[in-house]
Amino acid sequence: MNLPRVPNYDDTNRGVWSPFVYGPERRQGAVVVCPDCGGGMSVGGGNVFGSSHAIAGDGTVTPSVVCPYAGCSWHVFVRLEGWR
Repeated sequence: MNLPRVPNYDDTNRGVWSPFVYGPERRQGAVVVCPDCGGGMSVGGGNVFGSSHAIAGDGTVTPSVVCPYAGCSWHVFVRLEGWR
């Protein structure tokens, strides 16, 4: 599933992603917003906030993304459009 990039995370857009840079190491990651429930989750960033995901240069996220929110069954392979 391709997710479009938005400049900043907010809870009004679903099925999008927004970049973040964290810590003095300036680790890059993304907040992905579930298209089903609207919950936000981090991916990439060198295990920031518990994420075990990696983001390839073309925006492909591995492993697949599973929404962590109770009652949501969203589980897909994701590509972040406009990554880097």
